[in-house]
Amino acid sequence: MDKNLDSLSKLNTERRAILNQLSVEIIAQYEKLRTAKQGLAVALLEDNSCSVCGSTFSPSEGQAARTSTNLFFCPTCQRIIYGG
Repeated sequence: MDKNLDSLSKLNTERRAILNQLSVEIIAQYEKLRTAKQGLAVALLEDNSCSVCGSTFSPSEGQAARTSTNLFFCPTCQRIIYGG
């Protein structure tokens, strides 16, 4: 059980560090999506498609999801696409 608490503590520390780097607007968008999408606001980019709904993206859309300057949203499920 201590291992689970240690993992949770580490994740919460990492979350706080990331939140400090984000704008208030992005955090608000994320929280709104998280509520609307039953806790799953972010999907992974996998083989140029959304890991949640399977929507396929063009190469330029895949590249947009990989850039860290702007958020890219899946046009089908509206989740934030994380390209790694």
